[in-house]
Amino acid sequence: MTGDHDHDWEADKKLVERFENSLKSNMDLYFEEEELEDIIQFYFDQQKFLKALRASEYALEKFPFSVEIRLLKAQCLIFNDELDEGLDILEQLNNLSPNNEDIVLALANALILADNIAEGIELLENFLPMAEDKAEVFYSLGNLYRAKGDNNKASYYFKEAVKNRINHEDALFQLAMITEEEGSFDEILEFYQEFIDQDPYSAGAWYNLGVVYNRLGRFEEAIKAYEYALIIDDAFASAYL
Repeated sequence: MTGDHDHDWEADKKLVERFENSLKSNMDLYFEEEELEDIIQFYFDQQKFLKALRASEYALEKFPFSVEIRLLKAQCLIFNDELDEGLDILEQLNNLSPNNEDIVLALANALILADNIAEGIELLENFLPMAEDKAEVFYSLGNLYRAKGDNNKASYYFKEAVKNRINHEDALFQLAMITEEEGSFDEILEFYQEFIDQDPYSAGAWYNLGVVYNRLGRFEEAIKAYEYALIIDDAFASAYL
């Protein structure tokens, strides 16, 4: 897996170098639409948001009707502190493709930044029945309620995200934050125990149960939970690190 990741990164890096050399030399080399998407995403992942924005503008000159590139441009604008313009593009895209999951999620995140929480919640609640990746929609709803200051609703949706994808790291992190803030360790303990009752072979649930036990100082029970996680899936060797 690591080798594949390194290969992809190296391939994208070479693609970006070719793109930059093309611009410097005014050669105007041809790039496929997907290649330009990869270039923008590479800059984005490197947190070079201004370069990502410039690449998205270049890409739209070549592929002006590309929904994917317009979506990337909107996200680049937002990360370059141009929220209003980015939000306008996302709303236009959502009107054109109202059931596009990537657009809906990006729009919901932008609405949080715009402090338009109610609209974001309505957007996602209406979209939820059609969502393919329900875990991500639940997670975004959790973020909206967290921004609203409603930790009970936020916790509910983060739990739903974890139920749909037990290793959803962002949802798990937010649950841990709420648990720490409110001291609701017994409640989160009960949640993982119920999860395990339904799916006793979930390594992720056992591991997360161990984390809670450890936080409560119940170290023997934590070790047992970590051991179960490791027996089910040796990828959870991190439980012992």
